[in-house]
Amino acid sequence: MQYDKLTELISCNFGCALIKRGLIEQIGLLEERFFLYYEDVEYCHRARKSGWKVVYCPESIVYHERHGSGANKWMDESRRYMPYVLRRYYPKRELVKWGIRKAVATAAGLKNKDIGYASSNFRALFNGVW
Repeated sequence: MQYDKLTELISCNFGCALIKRGLIEQIGLLEERFFLYYEDVEYCHRARKSGWKVVYCPESIVYHERHGSGANKWMDESRRYMPYVLRRYYPKRELVKWGIRKAVATAAGLKNKDIGYASSNFRALFNGVW
Protein backbone atom coordinates (compact mmCIF):
# COMPACT_ATOMS: atom_id res chain seq x y z
CA MET A 1 0.00 0.00 0.00
CA GLN A 2 1.05 3.57 -0.68
CA TYR A 3 1.10 4.71 2.95
CA ASP A 4 2.36 1.56 4.66
CA LYS A 5 6.10 2.20 4.71
CA LEU A 6 8.57 4.75 5.99
CA THR A 7 9.13 7.13 3.09
CA GLU A 8 11.61 9.94 2.55
CA LEU A 9 9.89 13.08 1.26
CA ILE A 10 10.92 16.31 -0.41
CA SER A 11 8.74 18.28 1.99
CA CYS A 12 5.67 17.86 4.13
CA ASN A 13 2.81 19.79 5.61
CA PHE A 14 3.38 20.95 9.18
CA GLY A 15 -0.20 20.15 10.21
CA CYS A 16 1.64 17.70 12.44
CA ALA A 17 5.41 17.41 12.39
CA LEU A 18 8.05 16.33 14.83
CA ILE A 19 11.27 18.30 14.46
CA LYS A 20 14.49 17.31 16.20
CA ARG A 21 16.07 19.90 18.45
CA GLY A 22 19.38 19.46 16.62
CA LEU A 23 17.75 20.57 13.38
CA ILE A 24 16.38 23.73 14.98
CA GLU A 25 19.76 24.45 16.54
CA GLN A 26 21.44 23.98 13.15
CA ILE A 27 19.11 25.84 10.75
CA GLY A 28 16.91 27.92 13.04
CA LEU A 29 13.16 28.39 13.08
CA LEU A 30 10.60 28.95 10.32
CA GLU A 31 11.23 31.69 7.75
CA GLU A 32 9.71 34.85 9.26
CA ARG A 33 8.92 36.42 5.86
CA PHE A 34 6.24 33.76 5.31
CA PHE A 35 3.02 34.75 7.06
CA LEU A 36 0.99 31.68 6.19
CA TYR A 37 1.55 28.78 3.77
CA TYR A 38 4.77 27.41 2.31
CA GLU A 39 6.75 28.02 5.51
CA ASP A 40 6.72 24.26 6.04
CA VAL A 41 7.84 23.60 2.46
CA GLU A 42 10.69 26.10 2.77
CA TYR A 43 11.78 24.63 6.12
CA CYS A 44 11.87 21.10 4.70
CA HIS A 45 13.99 22.24 1.76
CA ARG A 46 16.36 24.07 4.09
CA ALA A 47 16.63 20.98 6.30
CA ARG A 48 17.37 18.72 3.34
CA LYS A 49 19.96 21.18 2.03
CA SER A 50 21.67 20.91 5.44
CA GLY A 51 21.78 17.11 5.27
CA TRP A 52 18.64 16.21 7.24
CA LYS A 53 15.87 13.92 6.02
CA VAL A 54 12.14 14.60 5.85
CA VAL A 55 10.34 11.33 6.50
CA TYR A 56 6.75 10.11 6.54
CA CYS A 57 6.16 7.71 9.44
CA PRO A 58 3.20 5.34 8.82
CA GLU A 59 2.87 4.42 12.51
CA SER A 60 1.93 7.98 13.43
CA ILE A 61 -1.77 8.76 13.72
CA VAL A 62 -3.09 12.31 13.73
CA TYR A 63 -6.72 13.35 14.02
CA HIS A 64 -7.36 16.64 12.23
CA GLU A 65 -10.82 18.04 12.88
CA ARG A 66 -11.01 20.74 10.21
CA HIS A 67 -9.12 23.51 8.45
CA GLY A 68 -8.33 26.32 10.85
CA SER A 69 -6.41 28.81 8.74
CA GLY A 70 -7.21 27.60 5.24
CA ALA A 71 -9.76 30.24 4.31
CA ASN A 72 -9.63 31.40 0.70
CA LYS A 73 -8.66 34.92 1.78
CA TRP A 74 -5.12 33.62 2.45
CA MET A 75 -4.61 31.98 -0.95
CA ASP A 76 -3.66 35.32 -2.48
CA GLU A 77 -1.01 35.75 0.21
CA SER A 78 0.29 32.22 -0.24
CA ARG A 79 1.02 32.72 -3.95
CA ARG A 80 3.63 35.31 -3.00
CA TYR A 81 5.97 32.75 -1.41
CA MET A 82 6.48 30.36 -4.29
CA PRO A 83 9.14 32.47 -6.08
CA TYR A 84 11.29 32.40 -2.96
CA VAL A 85 11.11 28.61 -2.63
CA LEU A 86 11.73 28.07 -6.34
CA ARG A 87 14.64 30.52 -6.48
CA ARG A 88 16.43 29.03 -3.48
CA TYR A 89 15.88 25.30 -3.95
CA TYR A 90 15.10 24.51 -7.60
CA PRO A 91 16.73 24.98 -11.02
CA LYS A 92 16.06 28.41 -12.56
CA ARG A 93 13.87 26.86 -15.27
CA GLU A 94 11.26 26.01 -12.58
CA LEU A 95 11.02 29.67 -11.61
CA VAL A 96 10.63 30.64 -15.27
CA LYS A 97 7.87 28.01 -15.73
CA TRP A 98 6.09 29.30 -12.62
CA GLY A 99 6.25 32.87 -13.97
CA ILE A 100 4.80 31.78 -17.29
CA ARG A 101 1.97 29.90 -15.52
CA LYS A 102 1.15 33.02 -13.46
CA ALA A 103 1.12 35.19 -16.61
CA VAL A 104 -1.17 32.70 -18.39
CA ALA A 105 -3.44 32.51 -15.33
CA THR A 106 -3.61 36.31 -15.21
CA ALA A 107 -4.61 36.44 -18.89
CA ALA A 108 -7.20 33.68 -18.39
CA GLY A 109 -8.71 35.55 -15.45
CA LEU A 110 -8.99 38.72 -17.51
CA LYS A 111 -10.49 36.83 -20.46
CA ASN A 112 -13.10 35.24 -18.16
CA LYS A 113 -13.75 38.56 -16.40
CA ASP A 114 -12.56 37.06 -13.11
CA ILE A 115 -10.70 40.10 -11.85
CA GLY A 116 -10.00 38.56 -8.43
CA TYR A 117 -8.23 35.56 -9.96
CA ALA A 118 -6.38 37.68 -12.50
CA SER A 119 -5.17 40.22 -9.94
CA SER A 120 -4.14 37.51 -7.46
CA ASN A 121 -1.89 35.85 -10.04
CA PHE A 122 -0.58 39.19 -11.30
CA ARG A 123 0.32 40.28 -7.76
CA ALA A 124 2.12 36.98 -7.20
CA LEU A 125 4.41 37.87 -10.10
CA PHE A 126 5.19 41.41 -9.01
CA ASN A 127 4.65 41.36 -5.27
CA GLY A 128 6.24 38.00 -4.52
CA VAL A 129 8.74 37.32 -1.78
CA TRP A 130 11.93 36.95 -3.78
